[in-house]
Amino acid sequence: TLGLLGQECILSQHAPAVCAEQYRLAIERDYAAEIMRATQISQTLSSYQGNEPTDTQFIQMAQTLARNMRPLRASRQLLVDVSATCR
Repeated sequence: TLGLLGQECILSQHAPAVCAEQYRLAIERDYAAEIMRATQISQTLSSYQGNEPTDTQFIQMAQTLARNMRPLRASRQLLVDVSATCR
């Protein structure tokens, strides 16, 4: 997982700034991919013509999407680098 890879990088290389930047980039890539998936889903759903899903099917799709997609705007967090306290 991302957390284990980050921990391994810190333990093996102990370069907190490099590790933090790599972690930030990984989070940004994941966030961008999530936005892309949401865009693709909405384009696919809007392209139905002639064989549109029923209201019941749309409700089932919406419920499935809601269970499987993270919110695009997560709660704000304050992250603190505690590596300096180890010295």
